[in-house]
Amino acid sequence: MKMMRKKRPMSVLPLPSLIRRILVTGRALAVFAAFPLTLYSQSPASSTAPTASEDPAVIDQAWQKASAKYDGPRTTILNEVDRVAHQGPFRPDWESLEKYQVPEWYKDAKFGIFIHWGVYSVPAFGSEWYPRDMYRQDSEVYKHHIATYGPQDKIGYKDFIPMFKAAHFDPASWARLFRESGAKYVVPVAEHHDGFAMYDSGLSDWTAAKMGPKRDVIGDLAQAVRAQGLRFGTSSHRVEHNFFLGVGRTFPSDINDPKYAPSTARHTSGWPTREARRFQAISPTSPPRGPTTGWRALPRSSRNTIPTSCTSTGGSASPQFVPT
Repeated sequence: MKMMRKKRPMSVLPLPSLIRRILVTGRALAVFAAFPLTLYSQSPASSTAPTASEDPAVIDQAWQKASAKYDGPRTTILNEVDRVAHQGPFRPDWESLEKYQVPEWYKDAKFGIFIHWGVYSVPAFGSEWYPRDMYRQDSEVYKHHIATYGPQDKIGYKDFIPMFKAAHFDPASWARLFRESGAKYVVPVAEHHDGFAMYDSGLSDWTAAKMGPKRDVIGDLAQAVRAQGLRFGTSSHRVEHNFFLGVGRTFPSDINDPKYAPSTARHTSGWPTREARRFQAISPTSPPRGPTTGWRALPRSSRNTIPTSCTSTGGSASPQFVPT
């Protein structure tokens, strides 16, 4: 004979208790659902997020802070430059420099070597303007960079530096070839618009002596060229650094990362200051880009007294416009 187990009656919560439990459970679910959103809203902004809309003064302060360790040596050098500039045969103004006469050796030098060589030789696509064009979203170089290396916020121009080893650089053989070609002078770009110095410097970490090749490329080449009896000079294009890399601040890229402030264009915005424009690359036929107030035409009699190899663009014509 089977024993029938008596079923226990189902307990029924009073209506007020049932409503209270539903409300408590609902609150818990609501908090849980909102939790990920709260975390997301409080997460820090990406270090590569666009910075083009930031206050230029704030950006400049970030850059100055990042390079502050060089303030002392930089001030010492600038003070020495000012001191010597007022003791030499020329004053640091255009009226004085217009009296400069090209040396006889240069008048007779029909052929010279001008060199662009740097980190941009790693991607070796397009031209030495790769570091600018890779951040121009309407350029073929931009598309090539993404297809070949990845997006600019993951692989930026700075990431080519460790790949730039200059393993086969032989300054002695270069210098012999230059002499045998009939060249009388050699002028490499010591620092391109990319801001990477090809020489040793006590004012920057972003140099060939401290990164990449780990050697003073310009110093070694200078010694070899002079040993061949040739004239040696250098050209600096740093003044257009912001023009080159500043475009990378308009979209997510490594240019926006404050970690790399000393090497990128985060320190300036818009046109260079009046002081910077005194050394800005000058168009041979028109005033420079941007505001032209304070510029005047260089007298025709003086235009050919400034050697082309000494202009910051390394162009084919002497400058015709100078700042007042």
